Amino acid sequence: MDIAIDFWKRVNAKIKAASTKQQTVAEQCDLSYQTFRGWVTRQVFPDAYQAYKIATNLNTTVEYFLTGIESKSPIQNNVLMGSHQDSWEGIQPTET
Repeated sequence: MDIAIDFWKRVNAKIKAASTKQQTVAEQCDLSYQTFRGWVTRQVFPDAYQAYKIATNLNTTVEYFLTGIESKSPIQNNVLMGSHQDSWEGIQPTET
């Protein structure tokens, strides 16, 4: 089983369930659609920060994208993100 393939299948399922599009999610995560689509097409994991932003925008967790298991007592991502929004400001992932 390829974890990256399953990761993106779960992301796409959440996108479909939310009646939205990859481009919309990319924009909400401050990503270019080309970058987002490239990750999906090449089955490449985003860095942890970007994965967190994608999960938050789709109201789930990175753990779900990786394992398919929904947390039994999930932290509300939007509450967590909102309470720590200022601490994320200005933080950018490093290029590899």
